[in-house]
Amino acid sequence: MMGWPADPVERKKRKQAEYLKHREIYLRRNAAYKKTPAGQISDKGWRLKKRYKISKEEWLALFTAQGGICAICITNPIKHTDHCHYTGTVRGLLCHKCNVGIGLFRDDPALLARAIAYLKRNKAPQPKLG
Repeated sequence: MMGWPADPVERKKRKQAEYLKHREIYLRRNAAYKKTPAGQISDKGWRLKKRYKISKEEWLALFTAQGGICAICITNPIKHTDHCHYTGTVRGLLCHKCNVGIGLFRDDPALLARAIAYLKRNKAPQPKLG
């Protein structure tokens, strides 16, 4: 049989069969490309657009505005793009620890406020200097 079938369902089945037949080749080629500088730039731009609806230029502007450091702790380098899980809006760029912390508190300001109150009530005494 020559060419692709006109029927979309048959075409999809054929494409899937073709992919499975040569899957290892496709995966190796894709992995090798992603290791190149062009592949890393392309992949990052694609992920930013797909996940966060922002361009690479917008992300770089945010990175520059934050000076390359976390928006919360202001000490660690940026590792994650933080976004609201309800609206999808990018809030800022965070280090790994701050991003995980916000996630563990389920992005809930009330829960974070209770955690802050808890820490203040149970604050360890500061050692005296001198």
